[in-house]
Amino acid sequence: MASSWQKSLANLGYTPIRLPSADFDVFTLVYEHDGRRGHDNAFNALTNGATGTVPDVSRDLATANAAGSAKRSFNVSIGLSILQGLLSALGGATLGLSLGFKNASEVTFSYSDVTKDVVSSVELEMFLRTAKAPTSGLLEGWLDDNLWIITSVLKSKKIVVSAKDSNGQDLELDVPVLKDAVGGKLTVGRSASSSTDIVFEGDTPLPFAAQLFKVRKYKGDNPPSMTLRETKAGGVVVKSMTSLTVEDMQSTDDVPLIL
Repeated sequence: MASSWQKSLANLGYTPIRLPSADFDVFTLVYEHDGRRGHDNAFNALTNGATGTVPDVSRDLATANAAGSAKRSFNVSIGLSILQGLLSALGGATLGLSLGFKNASEVTFSYSDVTKDVVSSVELEMFLRTAKAPTSGLLEGWLDDNLWIITSVLKSKKIVVSAKDSNGQDLELDVPVLKDAVGGKLTVGRSASSSTDIVFEGDTPLPFAAQLFKVRKYKGDNPPSMTLRETKAGGVVVKSMTSLTVEDMQSTDDVPLIL
């Protein structure tokens, strides 16, 4: 059964990335083939020889904080493990992070000031139709099995975190300790809307959700070109190479696992 976080993203047409990673961007290829799963920024190789024009990517579009309302809560051990991964991806340190969550039983976090990068799927498909489908090598194998392309990402450089004690009461987290733990590359402060919410902010927005289309051979052309097929949001789990298995333990989704 999908979590409220996954459902919230799916309603927007997006799939969560576990854990968020700067590796993912518009045009990133996600594949599953011969027991190997992964992702690769090999769009130029896939479309080598195309005669069309690569469609423009619209970047940093406002989303009215689209995913910020979907909070995710975990017990403190799993929550801190996930938070460490997120802060590391934003460029922060994590040594001593647990000291800032003394007496915490549950950790909750969400994203703030969410923006998106997006490319038109229609224009992308038109471009793919001008490229020949690969006939050898890894790209052919991926295309013959399962190959997706990212057409949009949601991203944020702000992670909002709160914690509760074993009685379910909100905790006032220790900001100076948290500042020392993450180092100077991240800013740490209390949220303007709640004294118990802590905001970690990095310099570069981090992609945390993706919109994907499946890439298929278009055999109506000779030789075959490529085309796109819609993919149900949440129908593929997108997972970075550095993802923590603890987050997977929270998911019971019966969907293909893509690393």
